[in-house]
Amino acid sequence: MSMMETLICLLSQFCAGGSGFLIVKINYVDLKFAKYTPLTGSSYIPTPEFLRSLKCLLNIENKLDNNCFILCYLAARYRKQITTKWKSHNKRALQQPRNYLPYLDRVKGTFETPMPISAILKFERLNHVCVNVFMLEGEKSLLPIRISAQEFSFILDLLLITDGGRHHYV
Repeated sequence: MSMMETLICLLSQFCAGGSGFLIVKINYVDLKFAKYTPLTGSSYIPTPEFLRSLKCLLNIENKLDNNCFILCYLAARYRKQITTKWKSHNKRALQQPRNYLPYLDRVKGTFETPMPISAILKFERLNHVCVNVFMLEGEKSLLPIRISAQEFSFILDLLLITDGGRHHYV
């Protein structure tokens, strides 16, 4: 038997039989707990001024419910149909939740509102969409919270803005 074969044999015997070490006693255990609060959207939060001036975001004014995620999806998916219907007030029409009511039945599946980040994968698969979620870090940089691993042609990029403990998808 060659040196290499001997080493391989000894290694496999060691791995199969374990190390032979025994734990005699544990001197110290340190457990720490923290309350987990998952990120979710909520009802309307005004767009921060420094973002409003960029004129690159659509912030739907859902003041009476927590459906901002679904409304953002509908706004992206059916933007042309909605702006065609409301030619004279395109931007304002897109900000009003009532203009998305005719399209709500096109969302496949039922989802908890506000939409938790953990439920987005199910939403993606049922509605054939890739959803990426970002948050602001200061006023200059975006922090990716969730990047989709799905491979659908329709991509939805959302910004999760915050106001105290509340969050809102834009």
